[in-house]
Amino acid sequence: MFDALRKKSYINAMTSVSYIGEPIYDLELRRSSDLRTCSKSMLREWMNSRWGIKDQFSLNKKLEWLFYKGHRMEFTQLSYLLSTLSHDKRNQFIYNLPEHDPRKIKLYHVNQFMGTLTSAGIAAFDYSLYMLLSQIGVRLNYRKRDEAKAFYLEVAQIAQSKYQSWIEFIQSYIAGMYFHSLPQESDIVRDRSYTLAQLITQKNSAINSVEWNIKLRNAEG
Repeated sequence: MFDALRKKSYINAMTSVSYIGEPIYDLELRRSSDLRTCSKSMLREWMNSRWGIKDQFSLNKKLEWLFYKGHRMEFTQLSYLLSTLSHDKRNQFIYNLPEHDPRKIKLYHVNQFMGTLTSAGIAAFDYSLYMLLSQIGVRLNYRKRDEAKAFYLEVAQIAQSKYQSWIEFIQSYIAGMYFHSLPQESDIVRDRSYTLAQLITQKNSAINSVEWNIKLRNAEG
């Protein structure tokens, strides 16, 4: 029983950063304390409008993409592009891109964070978002609870292999949140980054309720 509770606490901790970091822009939804308290109709609208998820098929496609590719793939590709340039030339290259070029804001954030992250890049953003969308999918009957639980543990184990601590995980998530954001969301993202950073120092936060490197599977599984 204790082992099961620790695993549940771990999954909740991984997901907790997305409850803070993935803002809801509908005013009525933002009045909810977090996504878990939203009505099913609100969640269906948010899943569809924000992520294009409207049924079991579209949820599975999004989860498969997050698991195997995710936002981290583009971040890594752009990191490689910038790594071929000197610091000054990186800034010049980004500055000279047309304002309407969708790569401009992304390259700006890649340049901002690439030197501070581990080789896993922004994978934490994809992993936490996977947990969030899957949990909501269960609530909306887009996914079976038992199936979701098995994948939670697999994703969590992958995260453990990529990061050495909750600090690294949250730093990665924050970078991913900036990378995924739109220019008009900068103030919201900055506020949420501050809140996410506080999770590290708050004794009663979800991430401080469980050690990063706990054993997530039994010896037989």
